[in-house]
Amino acid sequence: MSWSGERSKKTAQSLWSWLPEVLQYINPWFSSLDISAGRRGVREITSELSETNFGIICITPENQTSTWINFEAGALSKQVDGGYVVPFLIGMKATELISPLSQFQAIIGDSKDDVRKLLFDINDASGGLEIPRARLERCECR
Repeated sequence: MSWSGERSKKTAQSLWSWLPEVLQYINPWFSSLDISAGRRGVREITSELSETNFGIICITPENQTSTWINFEAGALSKQVDGGYVVPFLIGMKATELISPLSQFQAIIGDSKDDVRKLLFDINDASGGLEIPRARLERCECR
């Protein structure tokens, strides 16, 4: 989960806690909860980025030009060879997303259909751990 700013952080934290309830095999990583006090934050983040195959970037109109958001998006796109970098839009439409983030297919956070699509995409990218699609289709998206 990548975030910048309070609204983006709250959304990332909600996704971090909710996604494993639906897709039990995933282990999302959230910097402010998963980096222990006294650790080197940038080193920890870089290490996690190098090991991920699916990144969700929580984007708001206020943070899409954030240096940090764009750094993480770039790092994810370089690290995630054949993987996914997903802008999760909060309070905005895909047409409002600016470059370089606009090069990635986005999810509209307040669209249940889009959030369901995100679940299917994560499930499809699981590398053999996926939940049967029929079971996932019964899931109630928040």
